Order: sequence, then C-alpha cells, then structure tokens
Amino acid sequence: MNRYAMEFSKTGMIRYTSHLDMLRLFKRTLRKTGVPLAYSQGFNPHPKLGFAQPLSLGYEAKSDYIEFETVTPVDTSELLTKTATAMPEGITVLRCVPVLDNVKSLAAMVVSAEYTIKVPDALYGGMNPEEFTTAFLAQDEIVVKKRRKKDKKLVETDIKDRIEALKPAGDKNLYLKAHCGSASNLSPDLVIDALIMFSGADVKKYDFDVSRDRLIFSGEWEDDF
Repeated sequence: MNRYAMEFSKTGMIRYTSHLDMLRLFKRTLRKTGVPLAYSQGFNPHPKLGFAQPLSLGYEAKSDYIEFETVTPVDTSELLTKTATAMPEGITVLRCVPVLDNVKSLAAMVVSAEYTIKVPDALYGGMNPEEFTTAFLAQDEIVVKKRRKKDKKLVETDIKDRIEALKPAGDKNLYLKAHCGSASNLSPDLVIDALIMFSGADVKKYDFDVSRDRLIFSGEWEDDF
C-alpha cells in the first residue's frame, strides 16, 4: 500500500465549490498528472482518496489535507510540481508527503480545528470584543438549534463543551478553536448562530466570513512520515 497526504489551501471564489466537486477535481487532476491511483474493489470501484475533514461550502482553508493511495510508489517532488501547475485558481498545493502504513487515516485522527471568523462591527453592541467574548463564554449553556441527520428535525443542543477557545483576533476577527472530526464535531455555523442570538444585533449569517486555518490531529502524526 502506498499512501500519501497532500496539503493545500483553498481561497477565493473556489470556496463555493462543493465537497463532491472538490473530490472530482482532485481525482481528475491526479489522473491527469499520471498518478496511478488505487481503486476499491467491488461492483462500483472508486479511487481511494478522501479529505481529512470536509469543508463547509463558502469556507476558505489556509491548510487542508487530502489523502490518497496509489498502485505503485510516486515521486512526491515531481507530483507536487505537476499538480501545482494543474490546479485551478484558488487551489495552492503546499506539499505532498508519504504516510506510513502504521498511521491511521487522517480522517480518523482529526480532533479539533482552528478558525478565523470575520465578524460585523454591529455584533458587539457597544461592548469591546474582549468583553463580548468573555460574557458569551460565561453563559451556563450555549444552546442553538441544529438539524438532526436522521429525520431532519430541528432540535436544541448545547454546544458550549465543544468550544475549546474563542477570543478576539484583531478588531474585526474572532479566533475559534472547536471540536472537529468523527468523534465530536462543531460547525462554526452553529457558533455564529449562537453569537447572533447572544448579541441581539441586526446582523445576518452572510455578514460573517469563515476561514479554517488549521486541522489538529491526535498524536504527532506528521512525525511519522
């Protein structure tokens, strides 16, 4: 088995490309550059590649990962050069590295993520950003409505224990660190809903911009390359 992880950034208008279309983009690009992708077995084989953690539509990413397997080993330096020139505007390939066989999948190791949220000035309602975030986190519960997957019903859920950090990052931005991954996941969209409800200001979700700056993995998996 030959496993590789490719780190890339996603900025600009391509952030409005869906998760499935991003998978198709990477599949086509890797095949175009001659990568011998490994395929699953069965009636409908598909290439063995996937993102460490899907990115919500409209979010930018300063650092994201896709993992894939190949039939035969590839030269990562050559692959990096070829894919970097083949990608559309907005996708910047940062590096490509082999992953050892004894390392779990990237998707299985994601535990948290760091985000930058650009917020409208009106959100703070006359408070300074530090006072606002301190008061927001001091709530006993931070309850929002979330659509349940199995029946699509809106249910109330307390997200406070899934927020690891929230603090100002300059005058117009907030830094958010939150649970991310298969074990426990918190979408920044829900945090934005909670911020709007807490503020009571006349602001809308489209007044906010989100960038996922970093994925955090359990263990020092990068040391195992």
